[in-house]
Amino acid sequence: MDIFDAYGMSDEAMEKGIWARLVVGATDIGRVRVRSIDPDINPDYRRGLLKSSLARATADENSRDDADDVAIALIADTVVTDWELYTTDKDGKEVPLKYSKAKARELLKKLPKFRAAVERAAQNWTRYRAKEFEEAVKS
Repeated sequence: MDIFDAYGMSDEAMEKGIWARLVVGATDIGRVRVRSIDPDINPDYRRGLLKSSLARATADENSRDDADDVAIALIADTVVTDWELYTTDKDGKEVPLKYSKAKARELLKKLPKFRAAVERAAQNWTRYRAKEFEEAVKS
């Protein structure tokens, strides 16, 4: 295999993210667009990790943020870029759930299994390879 095919990353996939289906049991519940959670691939995530590490190291014991809240904010701000998810309105009708970073933070905090699914989707670095991304776009 050509080394560039093996390790070459797609600029579009790294910048905008890749679409990942969310399936619970046999039910497709939507999809989320995620950038890589690998600090070698996602420079925004890497910078966020460094900033949060520095902030935690210099904070006094009484002002340290909960590690979970920091991780959730980091994922919402640097990994999740969009979604096609739905919720049920007061009339019982399924409606699209509008994406925003604030809403991403809320869902990642309230729904730990959603957070785990997002993290799993963002961890597979091979999905961001140029060759794989091009093949996914074609299909």
